[in-house]
Amino acid sequence: MLRKRPLSNPAAYLTVAVPTCFEPEAIRSHREQVRNSTASVSTAGQKVKNELVAMRAEWEAWLTDPAVSDQDRQWARQMLAKP
Repeated sequence: MLRKRPLSNPAAYLTVAVPTCFEPEAIRSHREQVRNSTASVSTAGQKVKNELVAMRAEWEAWLTDPAVSDQDRQWARQMLAKP
């Protein structure tokens, strides 16, 4: 195909030509795995964000709790100072 005429859009050619080299089921399976991987990474990232928010709330509570030691309050201040 390339020898007959010049290639004006290589990306478009690849999207048409490459899938013909693979079995449709293999492509579908690969795309599904990529989607699932992306979703699990997104879910894990959200879980980490939620845990950090909970930890920051706990550290803020430590600053006003009289039962917490001065050393723990100091540590909470240091942790809250970080972005």
